[in-house]
Amino acid sequence: MGSQQFDIDHALQPSRPGDGGAAGPGPRREPGCPRPLRYSGRMIRVRRHRPRAAVVFNPAKIDRSRLNRVVEREAERAGWGSTIWLETDPDDAGLAAARRALDEGARMLVVAGGDGTVRAVAEAAADSGVPIALVPVGTGNVLARNLHLPLSGVETAVRIAFTGRSRPIDVGQARIRRADGADETRVFMVMAGLGLDAAIMVSTNSRFKRLFGWVAYVTGALRAVNRFQRFRAAITVDGEAGARTRSHTVMVCNCGQLPGGLLLVPDARVDDGGLDMLAISPRRAIDWLGLWHRIMVEHRLSRSRAGQRLVELGGTRRLATLSHATGASVDVRVERPVACELDGDVFGEAVALRTRVLPGALLVRMPQEA
Repeated sequence: MGSQQFDIDHALQPSRPGDGGAAGPGPRREPGCPRPLRYSGRMIRVRRHRPRAAVVFNPAKIDRSRLNRVVEREAERAGWGSTIWLETDPDDAGLAAARRALDEGARMLVVAGGDGTVRAVAEAAADSGVPIALVPVGTGNVLARNLHLPLSGVETAVRIAFTGRSRPIDVGQARIRRADGADETRVFMVMAGLGLDAAIMVSTNSRFKRLFGWVAYVTGALRAVNRFQRFRAAITVDGEAGARTRSHTVMVCNCGQLPGGLLLVPDARVDDGGLDMLAISPRRAIDWLGLWHRIMVEHRLSRSRAGQRLVELGGTRRLATLSHATGASVDVRVERPVACELDGDVFGEAVALRTRVLPGALLVRMPQEA
């Protein structure tokens, strides 16, 4: 039977003379042509699948033209196929776009935006086995900070996407209960909050965010604190009834570092398999001062062994206005509807928030040396 050639899709590396494939040098190939294989007297030409990446980007944060050249160059260098490009819009922070990318077979989701865009894409990618890569161009970029990823330089971020390694991190899942009994289930990567922290997001001017970055939240905080009233909250951690508080805010954190070097929860890690609950309940100005000292001074000192010793000797010890607990699940019930936020995006008002951790549910691209 004469020798015939076939084009087939094949995901494996072609065999080479001497590695178990056909003997002999084989026919001459032009540069760039697939290596032919011999099988039962026939010539089989292998065409390898090239994986495709999808870029989900927020056009309010970054223009596609700024990304396009860098992404296509790095994709070509790494042997990836054509890129899928998807924009977010006011009606979709990235969830629908990410789901579409996965349906089209994307093997990596590059997310160019802020924490809200990352949260939405992570909701689609969690437990999918498809990694996300962060191009942090938002206001706070809190997840990127906690992962110690570079915060400046689109080229560096894109290079990490195509040349780095995938690291599993935890995802928080939140079930939000409305006053009418309706439930909405979402995920969060940084924190879920009820009360003042969500009110700060509502009070922060979006124009100020574009102009001044995370500093804009300071003005939002000053406006919100002056008019926000404490609320009663019943908190359950890992199924065991815990604190009953009159709080300004209750937060459930997946990681501990905020913009400006603020260490809200020094021991929190994005891959520790747990969540950290904070209930903040200051009554007077001096209580706010003690809270500020704890977060701005003592938490920073706790990064070093010498600093930990200083805190032990002269720290504020336990703050009556700050409750902290850790667990795999945290449930919060409040006496009246209060504002709810996930990763800086407001999700209306809630009367209850049920959260749990999904350990290692999301893969994130990291530098090889990290």
